[in-house]
Amino acid sequence: MVHSTAIVDRIQVVTAMHRLCTNDTTRALMLWGVGGQGKSTMLSYFQASIAGEYDACCEVIDLEQLVDLGGGDLRNEVHLAQQTLNMVARCFEAWHGRQLTAYWRLVQAANREMREFIRATPSFSIDQRATRHGNISDVEINVDVGVGHRYSLLKSEQREMLTAGLMVEIEKAVSVAGAGAPSFICFDTTERLHFLDGNMLDGSVSPLMSGSVSHWLTTSLIAELSRAWPGLKFVLAGREELVLPYGLKVESIELTEWEEEYTREVLRGRGMGPEVAAQVHSVALGHPLWTNVLADVLPSADTPLSEVGDLLDRSYRSEPRASWVSRTLLGRIPKRDRSRVIAAAVARKIEKPLLTRLLGERGEFEDDGSAWYERIRAYSFVQSRRGEGGRFEARMHPLIRSAVLSFAADESPDALGRLHASAANFFDDRGDPLEVLYHRISVGDTDAMRSWEVEVDAALSRYEFDKALQLVEVADAAHIGGGRSIEKESRRLRAKALIAGGRIAFFQLRLDAAEEQLRRGHALAEASGDSGLTGEAQLRLAEVAHRKLDLPRAFAASEKARRGFQEAGDERGVAAVLHMQGHLHLAQMDTEQAQEAASRSLGIYQSMDDELGQARALELQAHVKCGRAELVAALADVSEAAGLYETHGDLRGLAAAHGMVADLSLLLGRMDEAVASASRALEIYGQTGEAFKEAGAVHIFGRINLARSRLEEAEADAQKEIAFHRKTTNKLGLGNALLLLGAVKLEGGCVEEAADLAAEAQKLYLEVENPLGEAHALTLLAQVALSEGDPVVGADHAGRALRLYRHIENPLGVGDCLTLLAEARTIERRYAEAKSACDDALEIFERLQARPGVGRAVLTRGRMFMASNRRAEATADIARARGEFGQCGDQRLVAECARLLNEIQHSGGSAEPG
Repeated sequence: MVHSTAIVDRIQVVTAMHRLCTNDTTRALMLWGVGGQGKSTMLSYFQASIAGEYDACCEVIDLEQLVDLGGGDLRNEVHLAQQTLNMVARCFEAWHGRQLTAYWRLVQAANREMREFIRATPSFSIDQRATRHGNISDVEINVDVGVGHRYSLLKSEQREMLTAGLMVEIEKAVSVAGAGAPSFICFDTTERLHFLDGNMLDGSVSPLMSGSVSHWLTTSLIAELSRAWPGLKFVLAGREELVLPYGLKVESIELTEWEEEYTREVLRGRGMGPEVAAQVHSVALGHPLWTNVLADVLPSADTPLSEVGDLLDRSYRSEPRASWVSRTLLGRIPKRDRSRVIAAAVARKIEKPLLTRLLGERGEFEDDGSAWYERIRAYSFVQSRRGEGGRFEARMHPLIRSAVLSFAADESPDALGRLHASAANFFDDRGDPLEVLYHRISVGDTDAMRSWEVEVDAALSRYEFDKALQLVEVADAAHIGGGRSIEKESRRLRAKALIAGGRIAFFQLRLDAAEEQLRRGHALAEASGDSGLTGEAQLRLAEVAHRKLDLPRAFAASEKARRGFQEAGDERGVAAVLHMQGHLHLAQMDTEQAQEAASRSLGIYQSMDDELGQARALELQAHVKCGRAELVAALADVSEAAGLYETHGDLRGLAAAHGMVADLSLLLGRMDEAVASASRALEIYGQTGEAFKEAGAVHIFGRINLARSRLEEAEADAQKEIAFHRKTTNKLGLGNALLLLGAVKLEGGCVEEAADLAAEAQKLYLEVENPLGEAHALTLLAQVALSEGDPVVGADHAGRALRLYRHIENPLGVGDCLTLLAEARTIERRYAEAKSACDDALEIFERLQARPGVGRAVLTRGRMFMASNRRAEATADIARARGEFGQCGDQRLVAECARLLNEIQHSGGSAEPG
């Protein structure tokens, strides 16, 4: 970008331009990027400054000017490709001092042929006499009979004929006089190339609908010129990167937004300090054109420069109504297009049928073919993006759109309201309720705002994130009219949209983005004095902090949420806070506080007859009971919750409940139930797109496959979960996945790998201060040591894990560690201690009805009896273990028990309990 005599943040482009002038092999430089990045400015700088340093000839052909001034309309008989060829021919003549006489004769012949063709197109006028049921009218009929197609072919033939003729003349002149001085032709605004292709003029092909429009200038003219004119090079500038002919060496540079230091440099030249520059940069986001627009108009905004930052902050952050910016913008637009630009700003997507209707109803529509619509689409502030179905959509830059709508609202709010109402009717006829909602919200329709809230809440509750995101985009795009009378409703809508966007980002595990949007939504809700909405924002911030394992911040946010809901008299919100706090207490292993929070939330939901709320409270209560190892009671609560979720169609709640049912069923040794519930959970999470929860379901499946000795499937599940948690940097989830993989490796005999994985998991648990996870890691390390026959290290790890489990009151873990200690004491032949530990473990597992634990405890005791040569007792315990494992469906351990019983029988003991 050029400011006075300085180049601002475009040194790369200047260097490339010098390189183009000095490098014999590079024939073209392409500058591309969204509108307003300074592409045209750089072409002017190249022509005015750089080319002269090398005594080079240079001409800029502005395709936008060629189209806008030349028309681009069939009825004007304008041939834009021919005009481009004519300009190239004049450049050659001026730079080489030679007339291309034969080429100009071809041009005259082509023009005569076209005029004769147009005159020969028939048109008839028919007088229709009225009948009893008719009217009298004059009807003009244009008889086509393939005329449009023939016209298109004729233009194409002429274009190719003139191109070939010009190349012959140039090649002939160069062969006689030589290549001459270095020469550059610059093509600006190359996004207008489709006007040169011949399709736009007759309307036979729409560039929006066509999958591929061949650009004659790039595929034909430049290719031929580079061959016929060896000394010629090209600089192209446009919004999209173009494909130039094969074999033509091209350097391509994308121009992007400035860093803040360059905004400061531009504004320093206008006498503005760094504070103002920072505010300008926050508004223009480093967009060069709009940085310069603001720099131009700020001094004339009737505001002291010391207060400009405050003006920008008020105008663009609170209520973007800076009419002085929009007046400057519209002052740069040709008069004939101003009403069209305003109409285009009303629409979220710029569509020709919609604009035709809006302008027609205002009596401002003049049909000049496709040229007016293409002019609108070619403005630098209109951007293309791929929309639904893969088609490209034209949308106005949000900053420019806001400025235009602010201007229209200030000048004539009634006229703007009529445009929105007309657009709403247009989309109602089309059957597009989302666009209808947008236009009704834009005129301050409070019923539409309430309808939007209901729809976005429903979409989020059903986890229809695509629809929720579309609704958020509607609210973001709406430039709400209605003035101060609906200011509170308008702010509430925007705050609600930010909170909804934060929730969507949270479910997508974009936690930083979620937190940013939720904080902005909270600030807006707080500014509007809406305590209920403030409470909702804080509740969602607590969820984010919980997911980030920042429990102090989560507790603080949940308390603020509770106060907000209490102030608003929102009992359901208070119950939701209690539910969140119950989970936070569980994360701290405080089951008493967690149970109290669950009971209070359940009571509130029951008093309100809110069955979905009751389901969530029951699920929390089940988690509390699971933490206390009350497995059967927990299974009853979560099964009841699953039934309520199923009744109300809450898929996410249903999937979470099924995941917990699978986990509890696995602990209770009910393998078939575990498989069925885990499958259902995984299926639902796949539908709702909740990757985090889906990873949890995969973890359960991994444990199930491990229990069923399907080690390859279990390892695949663990690896999938590890990849996900590494990507999302979830240390707690990663630790759990590493432990699962370690257990699989240990079962497969890979002892060293199992030890490494357990140690890595233990380190992660220590980082996130999770004692339960640390105990699990120590348990696996104890199993590794015992598998290697090291009772000392095994007993040490098991003892440390046992102390942690007792501290956090986890009886299942206590039972597992006692079983491992019994195994260590058996190796050391301390049989009395081994039996005592097994008896204690067995008592715990029997009380919890944890059948797999019962099997492991009696199997360990049976092995101790075998080692101490007490065959009858050994037979009794191992036979019982075989029965327990058979009930659990663990065929590997059933086979192990059978092997041990066979060994006892062959050693002279009894195969049946004595």
